[in-house]
Amino acid sequence: MEAREFLYRLSLVRGIGLVTKRSIWKAAQASQRYDDLAVLVSEVGLSMDHTADLIANFYGSELDQQLTTNTKVPSICILDDEYPDQLKEIAHPPLVLYYQGDISLLKKRSLAVVGTRKQIQYGRMASNLLLPEVVKQGYHYY
Repeated sequence: MEAREFLYRLSLVRGIGLVTKRSIWKAAQASQRYDDLAVLVSEVGLSMDHTADLIANFYGSELDQQLTTNTKVPSICILDDEYPDQLKEIAHPPLVLYYQGDISLLKKRSLAVVGTRKQIQYGRMASNLLLPEVVKQGYHYY
């Protein structure tokens, strides 16, 4: 199995969290072994119960079907040049990103505006005041 397929399968496997997935990925990268999940899992110290479930899920037909479905959606993985450098710097970056729209925007100066679903008057006023200046300085905002 190639690194990319291993990475996509690992990102979709159920029963383990992002931290454990990241640890397994680091072990696979360090050893350049992508075919022996049992050895990699033992290296990161996963319990026997979790290991059995993980291996069954990783190689199962349900995951194969999920991979097939996901190929219909554009994606990039942490191995790709398009993957945002700043995202690689966080503690536990996602291994795979699925996206819609213009992927080249990920490499431009940007600012994410995070708020509630129901905007209040202050938030609207602050956005209207701050964002035009941000755009003038060459940032894209989301």
